[in-house]
Amino acid sequence: MTRDSTFKNFMRGSQQLDSFLNKSYPLFTYDKNILFELKNWAYNSSRNYRVIVKDIATMRAKAHEVIDALKKEYNLQ
Repeated sequence: MTRDSTFKNFMRGSQQLDSFLNKSYPLFTYDKNILFELKNWAYNSSRNYRVIVKDIATMRAKAHEVIDALKKEYNLQ
């Protein structure tokens, strides 16, 4: 079970994953470094979601092609 799509990027080393998950960012801050890290995390996370959604659409189209080919080959309705 994963928390989100970025979780799979940290499967190699548990120490890397723990250091990522244990960060606690204060949201009411004007510290540019913290805001920059949050922006990067949000961008990377949303990028991963967009890639996954694109993969789902591509796989759906390929599945329809396979189903149509099977129906044609075996005369299925």
